[in-house]
Amino acid sequence: MSIIVRKVHIGHEIAKRITQLGISRSEFARRAGMLQQHVKGLLERQSLDTEKLTTICEALDFNFFTLYCDSVSINAYRSAVTTGDGNATNICGDNAELQVRNELLAEKITMLENIIEDKNKIIRLMEAKSK
Repeated sequence: MSIIVRKVHIGHEIAKRITQLGISRSEFARRAGMLQQHVKGLLERQSLDTEKLTTICEALDFNFFTLYCDSVSINAYRSAVTTGDGNATNICGDNAELQVRNELLAEKITMLENIIEDKNKIIRLMEAKSK
C-alpha cells in the first residue's frame, strides 16, 4: 500500500481557519487553552505534535489531519471502502478522523475513570467516618 502524504505548513492552515471563522487570535488562544503570546509563533510553525494539533482541531472545529492526505494509491480492491449503497469513501480522511476521535474518546474515558475512582475514595472516607 502506498499513501501519498502532502507537505502542509500547518501554521498557515490554522491561520486560514481562524480567518474563516472570523475569530480573533486571542479567542483562538482561549479556545485552544494556550497563552495569547504563543499564537504568533504557532502560526509560523511548519509542523506540530499530534496532541497539540488534536487540541487545535477541537478548538477550531476542523480536522487538520485530513490536509496531509491527498490521495491513496493501493490496488483496486483496497482503494476504497464501500458502504452498503456502493458509495466509496476515502480511506485516508476517514482513518485520520477516526484516529483523532478514538484518541479523544480514550482521553475522556481515562478522565471519567479518574473521576469514578475519586468518587469511590470519597464514599469510602464517608463510610469510615459514619462508623
